[in-house]
Amino acid sequence: MIRFLRGLGAMACAALLVAGCGAREPDGPSAAESSSAVSAFLDGHWGERPIPLQGEPPAGWSPIETDLDPAACATCHRDRFEEWSGSLHAGAYSPGLEGQLAAWFESDPATVESCMACHAPLTEQLRRIPGTDGAWRENPAWDPELERAGVSCAACHVRGWRRYGPPRRDGSIAPAPDGTPHDGAVGDPAFESIEFCAPCHQFEEPAPGGKPLENTVAEWRASEWAERGVGCQSCHMPDRRHLWRGIHDPGTTRSGVTPGWTVEGSPGDGAFAVTLALANTGTGHHFPTYVTPAVDLEIAFLDSAGDTLGSKRRTLSRRVVFDEGAWVELADDRIPAGETRTLAWRGPAPVGATTVVGRIGVRPDAFYTEFFEELLAEADADHPGRPLLREALARTRESPYELWRRGTVLEPQ
Repeated sequence: MIRFLRGLGAMACAALLVAGCGAREPDGPSAAESSSAVSAFLDGHWGERPIPLQGEPPAGWSPIETDLDPAACATCHRDRFEEWSGSLHAGAYSPGLEGQLAAWFESDPATVESCMACHAPLTEQLRRIPGTDGAWRENPAWDPELERAGVSCAACHVRGWRRYGPPRRDGSIAPAPDGTPHDGAVGDPAFESIEFCAPCHQFEEPAPGGKPLENTVAEWRASEWAERGVGCQSCHMPDRRHLWRGIHDPGTTRSGVTPGWTVEGSPGDGAFAVTLALANTGTGHHFPTYVTPAVDLEIAFLDSAGDTLGSKRRTLSRRVVFDEGAWVELADDRIPAGETRTLAWRGPAPVGATTVVGRIGVRPDAFYTEFFEELLAEADADHPGRPLLREALARTRESPYELWRRGTVLEPQ
């Protein structure tokens, strides 16, 4: 299990999932996507993680201007704060993550730092940091409340106390008027680039099955959405809203896929056929992306009492395991952008069946349900993270939902 956890640390523990989204036309031009200026900005913005300490604040700034807590940002940006508060970014420092790291805060701070690089990337969120001699020590700037803010406002928008964000909606970039709180913000088109999201949503480590564990950006680049310039922000931040909704949100998932349902022939004939299809019509990347979710297609025959007489099922997911120091891909049955997967029943319906039902169910945290069950079963009774891991497991068990259902009444056999 420890070897498995080390591997999980290498994949940054992956609480930030983006899976289903309805593709929309971009709000502005996409020429900046490949510009050297954008690349240069992002190299500086994300080039060092954890993000270095902000340092001494500018003279004369108020306590609110020098407070990295998202609640301080809400003083002027209430709408964005409320959007963020309900997002997976706000919950990136989750019970599941903290429960896993609980045993390592003292014994293995390097692994903790590797996970926090995406889940809580400010140095102010780290309990321990390396000194100039390389030895780990207590972080005097650690803020436990900020730690639990996960991917906070400052994680994306603050560097050295300077605020950064996208250009104005009309594309213009101009200095803020004198007296603007925290001297306004520096606008940069990099915030509208898919590469802004890549540091945490595109891994580069050796890959099972020839592709990284998190491969969302590469999947997008291979799709027609890349050619059209429909990037991450178009779907996950519509109208610049800080929502980042994905496969955990049924509405977002429904907007990205199209089910199909056909029932042909007489149920008693050998030529009887039922087909359940799911097309990836709008996510812009594989559905589902990443290794944590699973999507279940099911065809079931019911009798007049509603009991199941026969069924068939297909699970769309990418299954991986960490074995002997390396990730191994067991299967990958996801749907690339623009493609379709089907589940078919061929042959007579079960005798006594009065209805055939097609169902599509989504398990956003399928990997973690299995993982937390295994971890709790094997962890020592005094493992410091057990209460948090139990809470995390309960959350994963609550996340599945039915995405779609269709029933067809059968003629008597």
